[in-house]
Amino acid sequence: MRLFTSIKQADGRKNKLKDIFLTILLLISVIIFISSALQTLGKIKKVNEEVAEKEEKLAELKKKEDELKKKYEEITSDEYMEKQLRNQLNLSKENEIVLVLPPDEILMKLVPPDKVEEQVDLTPNWKKWAELFRILK
Repeated sequence: MRLFTSIKQADGRKNKLKDIFLTILLLISVIIFISSALQTLGKIKKVNEEVAEKEEKLAELKKKEDELKKKYEEITSDEYMEKQLRNQLNLSKENEIVLVLPPDEILMKLVPPDKVEEQVDLTPNWKKWAELFRILK
């Protein structure tokens, strides 16, 4: 019987060691899983930030593209080309007279100076007469 009880005790010790080993293995597995999940969440957050940044940059570029398209349409219009031909190259249409004026500085010298208006005395007439005859002092 003693042999049988000692075998049972040995089996119990082996089961306890086995249980402890499995528990430690399970804890290590859980720790590895949690750290892996946290790393993955960090990477996801970083990618989401990059996506938001790229979307913002895309919106800015689309806005700039729209502005450039409008400017291109304006520049390629006939009215703009005609205006540039008239202003830059001094070209004109048939039967049209081109008047070339001197620079503004010269024009300002040619304009007569403004007349300075005399100050108008707004004192009532009765008061002026009274001062003239020294009735009021």
